[in-house]
Amino acid sequence: MTLSLAMLRAPAGITPESRRIEADTVTLGRGSDNGWVLADPERILSKRHCLIGRQAGAWQVTDTSRNGTFVNGACLSPGAARALRDGDRIGLGAYEIEIRIEEGAAPASDEATGIGPGFARVTADPFPPAEGDAFGIGLPQDFNQLGQDGVFGDAPLPVADHVPALDAHFDPPRPVSELLPPDWDLGWDAPADDMADDTAGGPPPPAPVPAPEAPADAPGDSAAAAFARVAAAAGIAGEPTLPPAEALSALGRAFRAMVVGLRRAMIARATIKNEFRIEQTMIRASGNNPLKFAAGDDDAVSALLGIGRRGDMSAERAVNEALRDIRRHDLAVSAAMQVAVREMLDSLDPARVLARLPPGGLDRVPGQRHRRAWQAMAARHAELTRALADDFDSVFGRAFVRAYEQVQAGIAAQEHERSQREEQAP
Repeated sequence: MTLSLAMLRAPAGITPESRRIEADTVTLGRGSDNGWVLADPERILSKRHCLIGRQAGAWQVTDTSRNGTFVNGACLSPGAARALRDGDRIGLGAYEIEIRIEEGAAPASDEATGIGPGFARVTADPFPPAEGDAFGIGLPQDFNQLGQDGVFGDAPLPVADHVPALDAHFDPPRPVSELLPPDWDLGWDAPADDMADDTAGGPPPPAPVPAPEAPADAPGDSAAAAFARVAAAAGIAGEPTLPPAEALSALGRAFRAMVVGLRRAMIARATIKNEFRIEQTMIRASGNNPLKFAAGDDDAVSALLGIGRRGDMSAERAVNEALRDIRRHDLAVSAAMQVAVREMLDSLDPARVLARLPPGGLDRVPGQRHRRAWQAMAARHAELTRALADDFDSVFGRAFVRAYEQVQAGIAAQEHERSQREEQAP
């Protein structure tokens, strides 16, 4: 099995690329000793973030990071391994990498044909033409006109007609049919020819007259009708200021811009959730939103328009769900940021720092206790700075995730209650 890694998402300024893995193992991370070195300007990735290897003929990924490795949105436990399948997506920091596993195809045999196994290639004609007729001695040369010569054989030699010389240039008269027979105007009551064949059929039925085709709409008329349907679906009425065809083209460009923008917002949302190890939407067997799980912008636009394949979700529902998720995410991030910053500032509260100071023998000396408190404050600040670089979750991440999930749950409950009230309203 051949493994390829395709980068679907990368940090800003980094061009996505693909790698074909030839070895049995490969490591990914920001360290220079990895098989695939990933640029990490924000230093979110570990030096050796994850390991992908082949075990017993199957590929699997092992998390070796500090900030987490995700497979299809699910976070792996540190040091845990998970089997990979074709189409799986690995998330690490701002990167999202798609797994592509190709089964090796066995070479075709030179001796086998498409008939089936065990049958040799048919190289000779199973029905060769007869080499000659042993009983055809004495027959004229042109007797067997359907013999061996095919349509691509040599042209036949001229054949003698054996007619007397006096008759050699006699051309028999050719029968000429009259344009109109003498009895062309006789009706059905005219006597029929006694020698006519009683079994002959009547005159052939007249050929059916093709139905006239419906006149095709002019291009301008069809574009105007299409624009009217689009406007009606949008809940508005009126004539466009542009020609209908140009208005439809502008609408198509606006639709693509909306899809691209929504996908960028969804990718940014997924990146933040990845960094804080917040649970994400899993890929399902059906009903997946193409704005979240499409391979690219073109794939998302095609899925929403129903081009090339049947989408799992209507375009209207996909856009509504994407906008809902972005709205909830923005509100949750704002609230969670306030909670996390407040908890971090509380750890720098002077009163709390003073309470943690052990009693000193020189505290009664004027200014001595304040000097010790300032030293403790500086030490606490240095401790927080190191923790933000080495153990982000313990300082900021855990409080952020806890507040984020609480706000998300509260918003979802409020929207559910509101929708129920609207359904019950007369």
